[in-house]
Amino acid sequence: MTTANYIDRGVFGNLAPDLQKEIGWTQGQYYQMTMAFNAAYAISLLAAGRFMDVVGLRWGFALACGFWDWRP
Repeated sequence: MTTANYIDRGVFGNLAPDLQKEIGWTQGQYYQMTMAFNAAYAISLLAAGRFMDVVGLRWGFALACGFWDWRP
């Protein structure tokens, strides 16, 4: 799960040149997108940390893995 998390965070940097060509992003728009992603990531970590404190590490990881793979 931790490995997938790091891959998700690094994918924007690896795909940036291709996406800028394909979608037509400017460098400024790419910066705004990565800053929005990082802000959302930081806020979600605050909520996830509190959640783990309440339910415990074992149940928290089990629920997180189930949520990660859940599809409506």
